[in-house]
Amino acid sequence: MTWIAALALLAAPDDDLPRELGQDAGEKNFSFGFRLGVVEAPDADDATWTAAIALRWGLGPLFAVELSGAYYRTDFEDEDADVRVIPVQASLLLSPLQGRVRPFALAGVGLIFIDADFDGVLAPLGHETDTEFGAHLGLGLDLELGREAFLSGDARWNFYGDLEEDDLDFLQVTVGIYFRFS
Repeated sequence: MTWIAALALLAAPDDDLPRELGQDAGEKNFSFGFRLGVVEAPDADDATWTAAIALRWGLGPLFAVELSGAYYRTDFEDEDADVRVIPVQASLLLSPLQGRVRPFALAGVGLIFIDADFDGVLAPLGHETDTEFGAHLGLGLDLELGREAFLSGDARWNFYGDLEEDDLDFLQVTVGIYFRFS
């Protein structure tokens, strides 16, 4: 029961904190963040680390827009395919609750830039690059650290390329810190 009271206190609005997803005019509604996380792609040999940067703009009491770019590297086919991936995304965030802890849903579109080298049985393929358009959906949580910064974490499922094949789809789970600016 104590943890429910603590969660309610954290979720309660605090007039001393800015509302990243619901700023009043003239308050700090722009933030820049760094994120680290894990990517799991279907058919990849293993999950891998990812790093990202993001810009977020508050658009009122419920919405924000985020632009982000990430990087990850993974192997396929027992390391015969070495793939480097750069997803660049634009997301709309919806946060129905305001306070120190703010859950949110996100959806958006993006481009994925792929650079692959092939070895072993795939060596005849040599080197390939590709760019694909896609979409993503996810859920996340922001945690206020004060007026100047907040922690953010999210999980998003990314759909890229041909809808009949899932070779370019991946799950991305990240946590990061954002700093507010005017």
